[in-house]
Amino acid sequence: MHRLIFIVYPGNRLFHSGPEILCCFRRIIKSAITLTLCLTTFFVHGQDLVGNGDFELYNACPTAIGGLAYSAAFTSFPTVQNWVNPIATTSDYFNACSAPTTNASVPSNLGGYQMAQSGNAYVGMHAYTGGYREYVMTKLLKPMQKDSVYCVRFYISPGGSSAITNAYDKMTSVHAFGAHFSDTIPALSSVPALNLPFHVLNDSNVVLTDTGKWHEVRGMYKATSAVQYMTIGCFGSNAAPPTITVLYGTGSRSGACYMLVDNVSVEPARVDDSSYLITLCDSDLVLTSRAAKGPYLWSTGDTGRSIRGYTVGIFKCESLADCNVVRDSFNVLPLPVTQLLHDTALCDLKTVTVKLKASFDGGTYDWGNGNKQQSVSITDTGTYICRTIKDCRLYVEQFKVRYPVLIPPLVHDTTICQGVTLPKIRVDDTAGLLWHLQAQGLSMSQTQPNINTSQPGRITLYVSRKDGQCASTRVPVVVTVAERVENAAPDSTIRCRDIYDRSEKLGTSVPNAISYTWTNGATDCCIDQPSNDGIYVRTTEIMCGPKVDTFIVTSRSCDHCIFLPDAFTPNGDSRNDRFRPIIQCAATGFNMRVFNRWGNAVYISEDKEGFWDGTRDGIPEPAGVYMYYVSFKNPMTGTLVFKKGEVTLIR
Repeated sequence: MHRLIFIVYPGNRLFHSGPEILCCFRRIIKSAITLTLCLTTFFVHGQDLVGNGDFELYNACPTAIGGLAYSAAFTSFPTVQNWVNPIATTSDYFNACSAPTTNASVPSNLGGYQMAQSGNAYVGMHAYTGGYREYVMTKLLKPMQKDSVYCVRFYISPGGSSAITNAYDKMTSVHAFGAHFSDTIPALSSVPALNLPFHVLNDSNVVLTDTGKWHEVRGMYKATSAVQYMTIGCFGSNAAPPTITVLYGTGSRSGACYMLVDNVSVEPARVDDSSYLITLCDSDLVLTSRAAKGPYLWSTGDTGRSIRGYTVGIFKCESLADCNVVRDSFNVLPLPVTQLLHDTALCDLKTVTVKLKASFDGGTYDWGNGNKQQSVSITDTGTYICRTIKDCRLYVEQFKVRYPVLIPPLVHDTTICQGVTLPKIRVDDTAGLLWHLQAQGLSMSQTQPNINTSQPGRITLYVSRKDGQCASTRVPVVVTVAERVENAAPDSTIRCRDIYDRSEKLGTSVPNAISYTWTNGATDCCIDQPSNDGIYVRTTEIMCGPKVDTFIVTSRSCDHCIFLPDAFTPNGDSRNDRFRPIIQCAATGFNMRVFNRWGNAVYISEDKEGFWDGTRDGIPEPAGVYMYYVSFKNPMTGTLVFKKGEVTLIR
């Protein structure tokens, strides 16, 4: 076995170096053609199916012309072994063993003067002489095998002698001379000629005019059955062959065409089979037979050495030349395909640019409309497809361009407790969501911005929906950061024990309260006129946690249920800026007066909710000590209660 190296060039041919091979190999080459090659070569030598093809073996030395007698059953061999005349004519056997005077000797004989192509013998026959034809036939040593190819080879030389010339006045040469194969002995026709097809034919373009030279006839024959017989001659009817060339002589009588034959062989042809797996990477792929010579026959019917394999399928080529059978089988496979689907929105009738996601530098792109770029500008809706080939793979990208229906997202204003980490805002259907910090502007994010919950307050964010390059209107969403409630200090209530028409009330309504629970079983926000002294605890459930309020109720004499501070600072800091009484019981007929050190009244009021702000007639009084007088009446006893004291105004 030997090796054969194949190289594949894109859009060109297959070239080889080295003799025959039995191997398989696979390569991926720069032209993006994946090739798997398997070759099988057979050598067959020394199996010549023709017995005595050089005519050297004979049963009797010829003593005259006509030594090949007719033998209908292939049983009579009076001179040369294994050769007969298939019809009732007399072909000639020439051998150097015969005396020159017999006209059957070599080199001088009826055919003229010709040395044997090899050895000492050959045969001769009238190819066409005035409608007369002669043939020689042999039976192969063993039948051919059906569908097998054989190499057929023999040598011919146009002959002629004075004896023939005198009889026919000129010598000619036919352009069609060859061999016919059959599985039975050819039947004798009504005229002394065999009207049979040529299976092997000499090159009709070469005129056999050199009578001193042996011309090789070589051809390939593919057996259609178990062929056993080979017949050599000029086949046809008794009519003249299409082309005849005059060698010499100018007589008016019909000419004679005499042909010598030597060294006949039929051998199984050398068969060289190959198969290829090729991925169809481009439309310029060329399939080429490895045989340097034809004829070529492709399964497509083409007869050239190369064809363009631009479709998927199996392409076979057989070449029969120089006793070689070269058979190539190309299995062209489709490209592996990667499909990419894209959805693109076209906003407000504007132009959108779509770009291939599988773009390659130096790649080939086909949008189907003549565009060969990686991207294309689109002004209308529809489906756009681009095909790209890279590394022997087909990428098919499909862009569906549409006008989107942009419905703004449905958002919900949200309350978040103070101090919550990474709070989330509820938005129905988060597909394509965009977050914005402002109602207008380019700032956007696909994720919710972080919300600072360290301080109570309100924050407004904006949300829109994106579809491709398009976005809906922005919808505001308000985030309220609720204060986390802390428990207040206990609240003490002092009431007059001698007043029965009390109007005391424990607690006030709490914003965003969910429920109230009192230790006495009450579930309202407040308790009106608690019946007993003691401690009342209220638990209020709100969003940011429970709030616990404690109320202490104490009853005492109403004469001692009014209190006034001994100093205040009216400096505008909202802390202890006012001088006012604190009344923890019912009172009527209330009166309060404040005097400076000269006895002048600076504040007079009958409103127990009133207060002195440290001014008289809108003019601030100086710092110092002031006297106050308070009087009120106990509504149960009717007793008038007086209370006086000093208060220091501090500036």
